[in-house]
Amino acid sequence: MGFLHHLATSERTGFRWGIVGTIVPTESFAESIWNGIWCQFIVANRVTNEPLGIVMGYRPNFNDGHASVAQVMVDEAQGSGLGIEGLGLFVNLLFQSFNLRKLYFEVLEYNISRFRDTVGTWLKEEGRLKDHSYFAGRWWDQSILALYRDDFNQKAQPLLQAIQRQSPREDI
Repeated sequence: MGFLHHLATSERTGFRWGIVGTIVPTESFAESIWNGIWCQFIVANRVTNEPLGIVMGYRPNFNDGHASVAQVMVDEAQGSGLGIEGLGLFVNLLFQSFNLRKLYFEVLEYNISRFRDTVGTWLKEEGRLKDHSYFAGRWWDQSILALYRDDFNQKAQPLLQAIQRQSPREDI
């Protein structure tokens, strides 16, 4: 809980977390961590067991076959590929375990650069909420990006199979 509270409230990562702008005391954080969350996992280093981030699923709609996902990683893991690997494993689990057609990513404009290489290839922009969130003295748009099961299976499954054929990575 200490790691997650720090991740959610740190000035370096807290603005990427869904509770931005809300002060959650350490004592009640454990109770609030599941508010609106359907499933979540810690992304950790396999060798050291050091937590690196969290992946979460929320707002599942099993009738219509979609849910939303989010991820927050520590700064040290940014750009290392560990976050995308953890997210990829999580997305694979959701698509393999549940009857979901697509997963939504709600991405604020100041985070969109982290997704730039995937928008149009892996992710499709399905909507944009103009001036949706106020942060750091200005209003930011929020993009609604969708990852479709068929696109994920077509693009990611060969990568996941190649990883399984090789010796498992020791760092995630």
